[in-house]
Amino acid sequence: MDIETLWKRILENEGESFYTVRGLEFDYEKVDYDKIKIYRDGKFAGFVTKDNMDFILNNPNLSRKEYRDVMWTSSYALSLYNTLIKMEKNQ
Repeated sequence: MDIETLWKRILENEGESFYTVRGLEFDYEKVDYDKIKIYRDGKFAGFVTKDNMDFILNNPNLSRKEYRDVMWTSSYALSLYNTLIKMEKNQ
């Protein structure tokens, strides 16, 4: 999957519920074409950008700590990545 396909899938799933590795439910809304706003328990939790997702796509085998060192919202970005990659493989 390339970044354009991944980001398109993210935008298509706006408003759906996703879960972090720890089982925390979150959703998101599009801010602009390159950024989404994450909400957990109805409260703002941060932003995930297309660049964040591109970084994960190009570095899929880093540890969670290494992702956290690069992006504050890595748990949400990784959850989106893992869920949407699995969905793509199942199609």
